[in-house]
Amino acid sequence: MNKKKIIKYGIIVILLVNLIFIAVGNYFYSIIMDFNKKNLYTKDRYKQEIQELKINNQELEKLKAEGLLLDSAFAYKINAKLYLQPQATTKTVILVHGNGKDHKWSAMKYAPIFLRQGFNVLVYDSRNHGQTGGYNPSYGFYEQEDLQTIVEFLQKRYPQGKLGVHGESMGAATALMHAAKYANTKQVDFYIADCAYSDLYDLYYLRSADYSIPPILRPVILNYLSLVCKTRSGFWLSEVSPKANIADIETPILFIHGSKDDFVPTEMSTVLFNEKKGIKAIYYAQGAEHARALNVDLQLYQEAINNFLVQFDWQ
Repeated sequence: MNKKKIIKYGIIVILLVNLIFIAVGNYFYSIIMDFNKKNLYTKDRYKQEIQELKINNQELEKLKAEGLLLDSAFAYKINAKLYLQPQATTKTVILVHGNGKDHKWSAMKYAPIFLRQGFNVLVYDSRNHGQTGGYNPSYGFYEQEDLQTIVEFLQKRYPQGKLGVHGESMGAATALMHAAKYANTKQVDFYIADCAYSDLYDLYYLRSADYSIPPILRPVILNYLSLVCKTRSGFWLSEVSPKANIADIETPILFIHGSKDDFVPTEMSTVLFNEKKGIKAIYYAQGAEHARALNVDLQLYQEAINNFLVQFDWQ
C-alpha cells in the first residue's frame, strides 16, 4: 500500500472515530438535558415528605403569597412566588431547587425552617423547569443569572433588607456560582449549599460508571460531551465549577451534605468547605442520601441553620 492510500485511510478512520464520539457525546447530551423531564418529584413522593416533615400546608396557605413572573436575561419568564410574613419584615430567603424538580414539589419543603426564623420566602422554577422558560437546563451556568434577576428584584423591593439563598443539589451549585460571580456586589448576606457538586466535569466522570464506561474512555467521551454542550447550549462542562472560584467568596456559606450521598459524593462539599475562606460552616447529615438531609433529621438540620444564622445580629 502506497503512502497516499495510507494517509487517505488514516483520514477516513480519524473522521469515523470522531463521528462516533460526536454521536456518543450527543447521546449523553440528550440524557443530561432531558433529566429534568423525568418527573423525579412525583405527587406521591411529595405527600410522603409532607408526612415525614410534618409540613402544615394549611399554615402555609394562610400566608400572603404573591405570584411573580420576572423577565430572565435570556428572554423568557421566571415563574416565582413570594411568601410574606404576617408581620412585615425585610428579611428574605430565596430557595433554589434541584434538577428534575420545581419550586412547588421540592423547594417548599425548606420553607417552614426560614418562615419560623422570621424570613419572607421566595421560591421559583429554575430554567426549563416547572413554568419557567428556557431552552434547556445548564446546571448552574445560565441559572446563576436567573438567580441574579431574583436577587435584583428583592433588592429593589427591600433596599435595606437582608437576603439569603438556600440551594439544593443543582440549586446549591447555582448558588455557589452566583456567590463567586457577584461576590463584590454584597447583595446576598449568606448562602446555604445543600449537597452541591464541586465540579460538573468531575461529577459526570464519576456518574459515567453508571453506564459501565471504563475510566480510560471517560475523559474522551466527556470532552466530546463538553464540545456538544458548547455547540448546542453555549457552555463547556469546565465552566460549571463551583470549586473554581470558591476561595474568592467572602460571603458566609453553610455547606450541608448527606453522609451516604451516592449521587453527589459527600467529599465534594468537603472540598468546597476546605477551600472557602472567611465565615463558613459544614453539617454532615448522618445516614442521609442525596437531597435527603432534611428528611433524615429535621431537628439537626434546623439546628445547623440556626447555629449558622445566630452569628448575625439580624437573625
